[in-house]
Amino acid sequence: MLKAPPPSEVEAATTIQAHWRGFMVRRTRPLEKLQIIYEVRQGLKDHMRVLAEPAQYESLCSDPKQRLRWSECAMALLLRLDSVQGAHADVRDIRKLVTKEVIAFQEIIDSTSKDASSETLTVSKCRCDQKGIKINTRHVFSLTLNQIGSTHLHPFTFSAIMTTNDFPNSEVQKTPSEHLKSLIAKRAEV
Repeated sequence: MLKAPPPSEVEAATTIQAHWRGFMVRRTRPLEKLQIIYEVRQGLKDHMRVLAEPAQYESLCSDPKQRLRWSECAMALLLRLDSVQGAHADVRDIRKLVTKEVIAFQEIIDSTSKDASSETLTVSKCRCDQKGIKINTRHVFSLTLNQIGSTHLHPFTFSAIMTTNDFPNSEVQKTPSEHLKSLIAKRAEV
């Protein structure tokens, strides 16, 4: 019988690495955890789609029981994400991103309230822009939707954050609602 020649050091190292990586993948089960994260994200998208309907948003603003129910749904999504532990570094990064999305959704739910005359939209926290860069300088303001001229404007359609860059010196004298109207008009032109 002929025996196979012993593998070279490079081949042996490659074989050991392949078996080690296979073991680590089987041990951490990243696909199962990614599936859980995907299901949570799909659930979040479904909730946001339902909440984006004006009638549903109105009932959320006016009914504290609805707000509690929606808040519990967001908390259930967060608890499901918390069940994903000890995963690969990439899975942890994805989980962190989805967790931030769910927390932002929960903040939107918690910020909804019905004023006696109209809804109030308040920008009170610094968020990240689309590139992920935090906007440090901002103006905190509150204005009613009736001042803007739209009864269907809510956090899902209004995502602008007023920074000091949005207030050129010539427009500083404008009220926040006038400035917001001009910003919406500028973005509609683009």
